[in-house]
Amino acid sequence: MAFIGMLELSATIQVWDEKLGAKQKQDAAAALVFTGIIEIILLCAFTYRLWKRIQDGQTQVTPGRAVGYLFIPIYGLFWMWKVWAGYADALNSFRERHGFPERASGKITTTFTVIWLVSILLSWTPAGPLGAMAVWISLMVFIAHTGKLTSDLA
Repeated sequence: MAFIGMLELSATIQVWDEKLGAKQKQDAAAALVFTGIIEIILLCAFTYRLWKRIQDGQTQVTPGRAVGYLFIPIYGLFWMWKVWAGYADALNSFRERHGFPERASGKITTTFTVIWLVSILLSWTPAGPLGAMAVWISLMVFIAHTGKLTSDLA
C-alpha cells in the first residue's frame, strides 16, 4: 500500500512540474488516475472489513451500506463522516457491549476524514503532492489504529 502512495505522490508532482512536456504530464496523469483507482478499491475493501467485524445485530451500519453509500453523489461526503469519523463510536459501542476494555480514538478517525476531504480539494492545485502525502500518512495511522482494535475482536 505504501508503494501505491509513493507512486501517487510521484505522479502528482510530475503533473504539476512545469519543466515536463505534454506527453510526460499525460503519462503522469494516467498513473495518478490508476493509483487513485487502486487507492479507492483498497480503502473500500478495508472499510467493508472494518464494518463486517463489528456486526452483532445491534450495529446500524452494514458493511455493504458502509461502502455503497460512499458512491452516492454529494450524500457520499456526509456518509464519509458516518463511516470513517463515526467508526470509532461504533467500534467503542461494540467493544463495550462485548466487554473489550480498550477504546478507539475518535480523534484519529476524524483527522483521517478531514485530511481525506482536504486532499480532494488540494489535488486540483499545485499543493496536490502535499495533500497526497498527508492522506497516505493519515491513512496508515487510521489503518494501524482501527485495524489493531478491530482485529482483536475475534
